[in-house]
Amino acid sequence: LGLHVLPYCNDRTVVHDYFPVHTAKSVSEFITRSGMKVMEDWPRKSGDLMPLETVYRQMIKKLSGTLVFNEHDLWCELHKCWNVMDREAYLIETIYTLPKRLVKVVKAEGGWSNDS
Repeated sequence: LGLHVLPYCNDRTVVHDYFPVHTAKSVSEFITRSGMKVMEDWPRKSGDLMPLETVYRQMIKKLSGTLVFNEHDLWCELHKCWNVMDREAYLIETIYTLPKRLVKVVKAEGGWSNDS
C-alpha cells in the first residue's frame, strides 16, 4: 500500500469497506501510521459499491473451472483474464448501474445486495 496507494492519496479521503480481511491489525496500524483519511460514514461491507469488487467477481466467474496447479499458472490465468476484459464496457456498466446498486445497499441497511 505504501508504494502503490499512498502516492495517490495526498489530500484525498479513502473509502474503507471494513471487510474482515481488510481490518487486520497490520492494516489498521498502517492506516493510522500513514495518516490516511478514511471516510467514516461509508456503509460497512458495501462491496456492491466498490468498482474493483465487480472486477474481482467478473474475473472469478471467468476463471471458474480453470485448472491451475501452482501460483505461477494462477498468475498467468489472472493476467490473461485481465488483458481480455473490456474495460470501456465495464466502466459504462459500473457507472450506469450505480444508482440501482445504491438503492439496494440502502435497502440492505449498508450490507450486500443479492447481486454480489
